[in-house]
Parts: sequence; C-alpha cells; structure tokens
Amino acid sequence: MRSGIFNLIVAFSLLVGCSEKSIVVEKPREMQRAVSIQTIEDFGILLEKEIQQHNPHDILVVFDFNYTLLYPADPALCKKNMEKHKVVFTKLLKTLSKKEADLLFSNVTKTSNQKAVSNKSASLIRNFKKQGVNFIVCTGSLTKTGEKNSADIIANLLKVHDIDLSSDAFPFAHLDFREFKSYLGSWPSYSNGIITANRENKGAVLSSFMKKLEKKPEVVVFVDNSPKKIGDVLKIADSFAGVKFVVCKYDEYQNVAVPEISEQEFLDFWNRKIAETKSLDVGKTLGIG
Repeated sequence: MRSGIFNLIVAFSLLVGCSEKSIVVEKPREMQRAVSIQTIEDFGILLEKEIQQHNPHDILVVFDFNYTLLYPADPALCKKNMEKHKVVFTKLLKTLSKKEADLLFSNVTKTSNQKAVSNKSASLIRNFKKQGVNFIVCTGSLTKTGEKNSADIIANLLKVHDIDLSSDAFPFAHLDFREFKSYLGSWPSYSNGIITANRENKGAVLSSFMKKLEKKPEVVVFVDNSPKKIGDVLKIADSFAGVKFVVCKYDEYQNVAVPEISEQEFLDFWNRKIAETKSLDVGKTLGIG
C-alpha cells in the first residue's frame, strides 16, 4: 500500500513537472549535458546551427506533447495551480490505484480545450519541415484513450493549432513495440508521427523506435519540459554510434500566465474526474467527455 501511494505521488510530480532541485536523477552528470532553452525561438536558433552542419533530412526532432507544444487550458489542469494545491491533490490521489491514476492523468490532459505553449511553434515547425527536417512527438501518454488511439487524438489537437507532424520519412505508418509489457491492454506505439510510451520509460521507447529505422538520423534533437524524461533520453544517447543527441530542457511554459482557481473549485473539478474514473473498470481506458 505504501509503495502504491508513493507511485501516485511520483505520477503527480511528473504530471505537474518537477524542478531540477526536487527530482532525483541517477546520474547528475547526464543532466549537465542537457541544453536549457527558454523560448521556441531559442530552439529555432539551435536547430539552424545543426542545419548548417547536417542535411536537414538527416535531422530528427522529437517533441514532448503536454506543456511543451500544447497545454490544457482548464485552470485545474494548469501546473502552477496543481502545485499550489498539491497537498489536497495528493490526498485525492491516495484514493486511486496506480492504474486509475494513469487513466485519469492520461485522459484529462487530452481535453479539447488546449492552448499553444508558444504561438510561434506552428510556423517554426512548418518552416523547418519545408527544409526537410523530420518531426515527431514522443509522449508518456497511454496508447488508448477510451476506444480511440491516443495518437489520433493528439494529432487532431495539434492540427487545431496548425501543427502537422505527418511524414513519409519512415518505412512504417504504425508500430506496436511489443518488446514491452502490455499495460491496460496496449503497448507503446508509433502512429503517424506520434509515439505514445504507454507509461514506459520514454528513453527506452525512443530507443526502440530508432532501432527500427532503416536509416538512422545523424542528429536527434529531443525537447521536453521534464528533467526526469530528459535524463531518461540522455541515458540512451551513447547507444547509437554516429548519432548526435541534442537534449533540451524547454521552460517556456513557466512564463505562461494562468488563471487562479480556488481550492474548492480545484477539489470539485478533480473529485468529479476521479468519480468518473472509479465508475469504470480499471482494465478499461477512460474517455472523459
């Protein structure tokens, strides 16, 4: 029971985003290899430098989804408010099993009410795609949301903001990574530009994806807001001889102004979502409408 509660608190920490001081990284020296970028313009400058040294077609950019490209606009889902009310939220999490918490977190963050972390991301990605740079998303999300493919939902959310990651650069349109254990009826998966890690280690899943490529990229630029996920990807970098990894911690969301929400409003929102989760079988994914 104690370990279950600990896992829920860890899941909450990863959802809201931890500071580098509050998260334990097994190899601190790896984090020193990460590049800090504050704005999407910083990312653009970094990518331009790589294009000067490499063919754009040989560059793969891997974006995180939540709080990197888009974020849910509901005040109760904003990381700053979740951190503000973390004491009561942690108590709520203790009423859930790990599977229920994973279902809850994976689905509420795919609400249709999303905003772009930067309004400049779409045009920047579009311009670099025209030059030949390849883009994908790698998210820790469950592979299924309700009866739907999470990758399709994420792709549609991105398209609302004019972000299109579809590509014919890879020799497959869909893959299930069955070398990982099935969880809640699914495996980590790639589908049309979106990797859903299905709560597996993001570095391990990205490694599996790259091993299946007929031609490895010369450069992989990984962009995420989570120190934990950054550390996971840095750990696989040396496994790919001849591939340069540029791993970036992206902090632009920290500058997003969020509306305040009272503790009671926050509790009402999450109690409602938790009730919806617990009313369903744990073995089924949850569709929140």
